[in-house]
Amino acid sequence: SRSHGEAVKSVAWLNERYHIPFLPVESAEAFLSKKKMKAVYRKLEIETPDQFSLSEGRKAKLVYPFIIKPVEGHAKEGIRLISNESELKSWLTIHSSSIEMIGERYIEGEEVVALGQVHAGRFHLAILSDKIRTAPPYFVDLRHLAPSKYAHRWSEIEAIGQKLAEHFSMRSSPLVMEFIFDAQECLHLIEAAPEFGGEFIADYLLPACTGYSIFEQAILSLTRRKFSPPAR
Repeated sequence: SRSHGEAVKSVAWLNERYHIPFLPVESAEAFLSKKKMKAVYRKLEIETPDQFSLSEGRKAKLVYPFIIKPVEGHAKEGIRLISNESELKSWLTIHSSSIEMIGERYIEGEEVVALGQVHAGRFHLAILSDKIRTAPPYFVDLRHLAPSKYAHRWSEIEAIGQKLAEHFSMRSSPLVMEFIFDAQECLHLIEAAPEFGGEFIADYLLPACTGYSIFEQAILSLTRRKFSPPAR
């Protein structure tokens, strides 16, 4: 699947039905919940921004600015930077009360995208790119640059991908991760998903920079043929 969200669950079910290596259905479901994923990051001791409830009793203690996002969802849907109480009230008024929203500590810094392929349970990082975004509050992608200025952190990021692959029993799957480096260059995992990503990194940037076709290699991995990992 080139898609995300609920489509990943369908792919997981089909692959399980036809005995194709991918990842368990329950693992695919976990990727849709930001609460579940945060719990996984903490369990695996992966640095990630703190998350908190937006319940009535908690709102008086909020520290601005922070990121607001739906618990269930994917990509940037419903996500925005909230700078003060007035913005929070306006945002909550617009959005349905039936959707559970959570807050996340805002970390100012530079964002990178890591894309790779899990083959036979091992994660192979294929590309690390720097993301250039619009100013807050929407953080719209403008462009992606490779090689990343943080390429020297390659092994560290690949190790994080391996932790996720092992935890979710991933056998053969793409894995895209988004990170933020803060002012001290500490690495924070924002989110991860078993997909190729929607920024055209897999389609254009990766093959243009390295000549590597992650789609071709993903098919070889899924069909148990000779897989070639990306070169370092």
